[in-house]
Amino acid sequence: MITIVIIAFKKRVMAVAKLKGCEILAEWLKSMVNHWCVLSTKEGDKEVILEKWLSLVNHLHNNHQGHGKKCQHGRLRNRKWLKHRMSDSIALYSFISF
Repeated sequence: MITIVIIAFKKRVMAVAKLKGCEILAEWLKSMVNHWCVLSTKEGDKEVILEKWLSLVNHLHNNHQGHGKKCQHGRLRNRKWLKHRMSDSIALYSFISF
C-alpha cells in the first residue's frame, strides 16, 4: 500500500513539473519522495504527520523553522528554492493539503 501511494505521489509531482513555471519541482522530486517518512508515522498521530508535511513544504521554500522540532540536517548545498505565490509553489500546494 505504501509503495502505491509513493508511486502515485511521484507521478503527480512529475506531471506538475512539466507545467510551465513548475519545472523546479523536478529538481526536488527525489527529496520529496525521500521525505515520505510521513507514511512511517503511526496512524492517527495527526500532529506528527502535520509537522512532517510542514517541514517538507517549508524546506522547499528554504524555511527551516516553524514546523515543530529543530531541523536535523546540516548545511545544505545551494538549491533552487521555491517562492511563495509563484507557479511552482501554487501547483505544489494544489495537491499537498494538510
